Amino acid sequence: MSESSGMPREFDTEPPGLEEIAADLHDDEGVDDRRVVLATEGDALVVGGSVATQEEADRALLIAERSGAEVIDRLQIDPALRRQRNRHRSARANRPHPPGAPRCRRAAAAPS
Repeated sequence: MSESSGMPREFDTEPPGLEEIAADLHDDEGVDDRRVVLATEGDALVVGGSVATQEEADRALLIAERSGAEVIDRLQIDPALRRQRNRHRSARANRPHPPGAPRCRRAAAAPS
């Protein structure tokens, strides 16, 4: 993918390998790549696995399509993943503060 335009790259040789596409998925904040699987089928790129929402699936497929390869969509939407992700975020928010890490201080409420 061209960094500036977001359009598919033109290739002088081979399109990017699965590792590069997997890295792009990993770097994208809109995709939880832990359950996304990449494979090849002939000259096509197969994107499979499970994602939490249609938006996440669309984002993963867009990233894959930017590779320039034909993309076969085998992603499944699993709403249970959305609930798991929300529980994971809540658990992270309630974790104790690590020792030595800077703390945010809340402003004290003004006396009434």
